[in-house]
Amino acid sequence: KGGTYVLLPPDYKGPEPTEGYVYRSRTNNVFLFWRTFFKDPKDLSVPVAEVERTKIYPLGKKDSALPMQFPDATGAPINMLFPEDGRYFDMLSRFIDAEAVDPADMDMRGFLHTLGIEKGKPFAPDAQRRKLLDEAARTAFKMSKVVTSHLLLKEPGGLY
Repeated sequence: KGGTYVLLPPDYKGPEPTEGYVYRSRTNNVFLFWRTFFKDPKDLSVPVAEVERTKIYPLGKKDSALPMQFPDATGAPINMLFPEDGRYFDMLSRFIDAEAVDPADMDMRGFLHTLGIEKGKPFAPDAQRRKLLDEAARTAFKMSKVVTSHLLLKEPGGLY
């Protein structure tokens, strides 16, 4: 049936919206996933039309919302996984910088501090640290593959 969903950032101080389903996110970055259903996989026009009815706009700017653009990526190669090498830590540093500090995450932020990742400070590991982080990321990526493809299946109810 659709509906209006209002996503508020963690530091929102304005009046509580009265329209739609209101959710306060713990993060500034939010991923949205659409799920539609089809009867014939050779005709996706109905689910595509449902997705294309989506409108995303800043709070209170519905009337001036720009039309959404949905490029057709059918068959286009894409890698949506995180980096498998030391660039992962650069990405993680940018993420930490962009997010609000939640008291529930202080232990994790403390661990990241030991790597030189801290909100508001540049992440600039020296060559030796960069080499170690690159090796760590490559090893961790391989470990994650083992966990998801082999060990998870041995857990009761484990699915891949």
